[in-house]
Amino acid sequence: FADTMIIGAAQAIALIPGTSRSGITIVAGLLRDINRPASARFSFLLSTPAVAAAAAKAVWDLYQAGGVPPHLRTPFVLGILVSGVTGCLVIGFLLRYLREHTLKLFIYYRIIFGIIVIALAAIFRASAG
Repeated sequence: FADTMIIGAAQAIALIPGTSRSGITIVAGLLRDINRPASARFSFLLSTPAVAAAAAKAVWDLYQAGGVPPHLRTPFVLGILVSGVTGCLVIGFLLRYLREHTLKLFIYYRIIFGIIVIALAAIFRASAG
């Protein structure tokens, strides 16, 4: 119970822009001595209510706007199917990857990307001012 509550609370840190929700929940699991694959699996399961709520809101907004125009229904359904299959494949890959590897690659990526974003923001701010 304590692990679940702490990992769930860590998810709130993802409200900070640039913070990875899955990254922060996996790290919280690791800090609670849960192994990498189990932490990742729990992180993905933890996202289910948020993803379902976002999908429900999108469907509601679409309904309010009059639905999908007839000429776009096939591409719309294909987009949903391709997105779902791709998401499942990526999650499966990541779970297999974490059985054998650490998260260091992702940590380095986030640090490098963060530095690039901060540098670009500083450059654009300086050129605008």
